[in-house]
This record gives sequence, structure tokens and C-alpha cells, in this order.
Amino acid sequence: MFDVNHGLHLENLMAPLGKKKRYFISKSVKNNMARVTPQQETGPVSLEIGTMVCDYIIGPKIGQGAFGEIYCAIDQTTGILWAVKTESSLVPKKVLPFEFQILGKLQESPHFPRVGMMGQGPEYTFFSMELLGPSLSHILKSIPGGRFTFSTALRASYHMLKCIESLHIFGFIHRDIKPGNILTREGTEHPLCLIDFGLARSFVNPETA
Repeated sequence: MFDVNHGLHLENLMAPLGKKKRYFISKSVKNNMARVTPQQETGPVSLEIGTMVCDYIIGPKIGQGAFGEIYCAIDQTTGILWAVKTESSLVPKKVLPFEFQILGKLQESPHFPRVGMMGQGPEYTFFSMELLGPSLSHILKSIPGGRFTFSTALRASYHMLKCIESLHIFGFIHRDIKPGNILTREGTEHPLCLIDFGLARSFVNPETA
């Protein structure tokens, strides 16, 4: 059921620009009581494969942070694959709602993931977003020599700067730019996306407002 391709999409960084894509964006917000494994103090909540979270069937874990995990999930009503990001309810300072709010303001830009819905389970908060990947960090660790060719590095740098520029245009600074937070996207027009806005902050130039 979960056919997730995490191959190395280096050809996307080398290809010419193409036509714009349209993305499915779910706007509904629901609550759900999902099966979770016991958590230790404020550690991440682990969801079992096959867990139902609203309309999503949880699949393999694809990432993990200090207080949450990211899973591949499939919408059982549409068949669309999503990434579902979770955060423990025991975390003293909640970051996930803030990150979801920022992503919502960035939806007019193609340089960030499309967002789906946000909800709350008995021991965690979650939101869904466009399934992307792998990251540039993962790609670099997977290729011989651990480095891009000059032409690929040049094109990747261009698209990374476009992501950062777009974020600044919207009035935010990221504060955690690294290869692990730059994910590849299928297609050729916008092959890189910036993720993880837990440390981001709003910035307004006092001279221009």
C-alpha cells in the first residue's frame, strides 16, 4: 500500500524548468483517538503502522525529532500520500501549531510543502503536509565521495537560495538552514523545498514595515 520512492532525484536539479503543478490541499480539521505506544516523559509518541488518524492510514516512520516523529501516510478516501508530523502533548512548549500557522502563510509559494490538516489525538498533536524527500543530507550520504558535481551543486544552490528568498519575502527568517531541511520534490520546476519551521521567527524591517 505504501509505495514511497525515496530515490535520488538528482535529475530534477539538472533539468530545465517545466510547467507548474497543482496540489491537493485538504482544509478540514478533525480530532481523532489513535493507537499510540506509551511515551517516556516528554519523548516522541510512536504510532503503529496501520493506525488510523482521521482519514489517514499511518505507514513507515520517515523522520524523528526530540519531541515528535514524521510518518508516511495514505488518505484512505483519495489515495494521496502525505507526511504526518506529530508532537507529544507533554511537551511544555508546543511548536507544531506555530509551524502549521507559518506553513499556512507560505502556501502561495511553490518553495514550501503544501499543507493538509491539523488535529489532536489523546497524547499528541499532528498535521499533514505534502510528502517530499529525500533530503540533500540523505543524498550526499548516499553518493560516492559524499559531494555533488559542480553543475549539480550550482543548480542546487540556486534553488536553495530561491527557497530562502521566498521565506524572507513573506517576512520570516528560518534560523535552522541545513541540508537535512532541504527536501527534493518530484518534478523539475521547483525541485527543492524548505521545511521545518519550528525555530522560525517573524521579521519586519522597522524602516519599511
